[in-house]
Amino acid sequence: MRLVSRTSHPALMRVTLGVVLSLWPGLARAERDDAPRKNERKDHDADCGGPCTGPRTLGGHTFVPSTLVEWPFIVSRVASTTSVGLAEIDVGPQRLALQLGVAGKQDFVFGAQSLLGSVAITPWISLALRAQGSFVAPTGTRGAAFIGGHGLYGGDATVAVRLLRTGRLQASLLVDAGRSRAISVVPARLPRSPLQEGDLTIVRPALAIACAFTPRLGLQASASFAWQWLDVIEEDSFQTLTGSAALTFDVRVVPLMLLVAGQYSHDEGESTVVDAIDVVYGTGESAVWGEAAIVYRGIRALDLGAALHWKLDDADEASRWFGQVWLAYYFL
Repeated sequence: MRLVSRTSHPALMRVTLGVVLSLWPGLARAERDDAPRKNERKDHDADCGGPCTGPRTLGGHTFVPSTLVEWPFIVSRVASTTSVGLAEIDVGPQRLALQLGVAGKQDFVFGAQSLLGSVAITPWISLALRAQGSFVAPTGTRGAAFIGGHGLYGGDATVAVRLLRTGRLQASLLVDAGRSRAISVVPARLPRSPLQEGDLTIVRPALAIACAFTPRLGLQASASFAWQWLDVIEEDSFQTLTGSAALTFDVRVVPLMLLVAGQYSHDEGESTVVDAIDVVYGTGESAVWGEAAIVYRGIRALDLGAALHWKLDDADEASRWFGQVWLAYYFL
C-alpha cells in the first residue's frame, strides 16, 4: 500500500499542475480585464461622493426628499418628521371678538409629528403608510379666549407607480388617500359647547418627476389635484391645485446636500377649517410656501436634515415660518 501511495502522488501532482498551467493564461487575462472595472467602480463612487447606485440616484446625483414636493422614487424607507413653529392668526372674524371690539393678530405656536413607512413591492410600485398629528396653541389671552387650541391626528396611504425611468429622468404617478380627526377647544363658542370636533377626508392624485442635470445638481417637481371633504362646523368640500419644485445641490467637499423649494396652492370652494388649522395645512385660500434645507449624508442609509419654511398668503400677505427636522432611513 505504501508503494502504490508513493507512485500515485507524483502522477496526481503532474495532472493537477498541467490543468493549472493550461488555465493560467485565461485566469490572468480575466484578472487583467476585471482590474479596470474595479478601479472604475472605485473612481465612480469617489466622484459621486456617496452611493452612486440605487432607486433614488439618476445621472450620479442622489436625491433627498423635500417636504413640499411629492417623492417620485420607488424606495423602501422609514421616515420621522418633527416640526415646530410660530404663526400670527387674525382673531377679528370671530363674532364675540367683534362685539367686544377685539381685533388684530395674535401669536400662536404649533407643532407636528409624522411617521412614514414605505415598501417597494417591485422596482416600479411602492406602498406607503403615514400617521401624523399636530397641535396649535395660543401664546396670549386674546388668542386663548377667541380661537383657543386645536389638535388634528390621522393618517394616509400612498400608492406610487413608476411611469418612466432613464439615465437622468424619472416620472411617477401617486395616489394618496387620508382621513384626519380635528378636535378644537374654542371658548368663543360659549354658551354653546366650546368643544368642536370634525373630520377631514382627502383624495389626491399627483404626478412627480426628478431630473439630474449633473451629478451635483438635480430637480424635483410635482403637480397634484386634491378633493377634500370637511365635516367640522358643517359639511363642506373644496378642491386644491398644487404645484411644487425643488433644486438639490451636492456640496461634495463635505457630505452635505442643499435644497431650495417652493410651492403654490389654490383652493376652489369655501372651507370651514378654522384659521388656526389653516396655518399648518394651508387650506381655504391661495398660498405660497418656501423651503430652504440642508441635509447631512455622511451615513449611507441615513438622511438627517433641517429646513426652514415660510408662508405667504394672498389674503393678508402675512409671512409664517417654522423649522423642520426629518430623519429618513433608506434601504438601498
